[in-house]
Amino acid sequence: MKIYLDDCSDSNLLAQLLQQAGHIVQNPRGANKVGVDDSENLEYAAQNQYVLLTFNAKHFRQIHAQWQQQGRSHAGIF
Repeated sequence: MKIYLDDCSDSNLLAQLLQQAGHIVQNPRGANKVGVDDSENLEYAAQNQYVLLTFNAKHFRQIHAQWQQQGRSHAGIF
C-alpha cells in the first residue's frame, strides 16, 4: 500500500515500521509539504494515489465531506 503520513502522523519509527511491512511511505519532508494545510496534504496524497494517514481526523472529516460534495475522490484517509 502507498501511505502518506501527514504532519501530525509523521514519525521516523512509524515510517520505518510501515516500510518494513512492505508499504511505500511518503512524508511531508520528502514531498516538500512541511507545514502546508490539511487540504493540500490530501491533494498531494490523492494526486499520487497514497492513502493519507493522520492523527487529525477531525479536520480531514470536513475536507473529505467537501470533496464528496464536489464529486472528487482520493485513495482513502486512515
